[in-house]
Amino acid sequence: MHTKRKTSPRQIAAGPPAGAAPAAASGARAAALRRPRGGTARAGGRGGGEPGTGAPTDAPWQSEKHLLWERPGFLLRRLNQIHYALFFEHCQAYGVTPVQYGLLTVLAHAGEAMDITALCAEVGVDRTTVADVTRRLTERGLVSQHRSLLDGRQKLTRITQAGLDVTAASFVDMKAAQAAMLAPLPPAERRAFLKSMARLVAAHNDLGHTPVKAFA
Repeated sequence: MHTKRKTSPRQIAAGPPAGAAPAAASGARAAALRRPRGGTARAGGRGGGEPGTGAPTDAPWQSEKHLLWERPGFLLRRLNQIHYALFFEHCQAYGVTPVQYGLLTVLAHAGEAMDITALCAEVGVDRTTVADVTRRLTERGLVSQHRSLLDGRQKLTRITQAGLDVTAASFVDMKAAQAAMLAPLPPAERRAFLKSMARLVAAHNDLGHTPVKAFA
């Protein structure tokens, strides 16, 4: 039975023993095995050979068709960042975030106490986030929470008069933030854009962590 020899740091520093294959040669063979078919990429530039000619070609991710700003996910994420910036610009005086305002809106329209499961389904946000948001709103006196009489384990949330006042006072500024985001589009394109987004949300609603009830 042969035992594999350990190479000491001194041997590594000294280099391979006499008669061993040069490292460059073995490295070249390894590189050849890793090299994609169809040739190597041109150094410092893009390929661009025609298919079937054997000339170098670009990998799919190098094509201009795959630029970041042509990807829906990148654009939607960027639009969400812009939406947050515009919301805070217009509604900073009220001290609420878009998610907090969404929960206040849901509770204001409900007119009654709601449990966390119902709130999650209305705004499409996970339970942990909703629990944190309602806690912050409770600390500010914008909502109140109490245990259910039917199930003591269940906590119900209700909007307070102070919460209604903030929701009503910030409504015009919230609408202004939404309008500012859509302002670059002509009115007809705004309607088409909103309709297209709603269709996408409805089609993929079940893929989200918390499906939105309105699109179920």
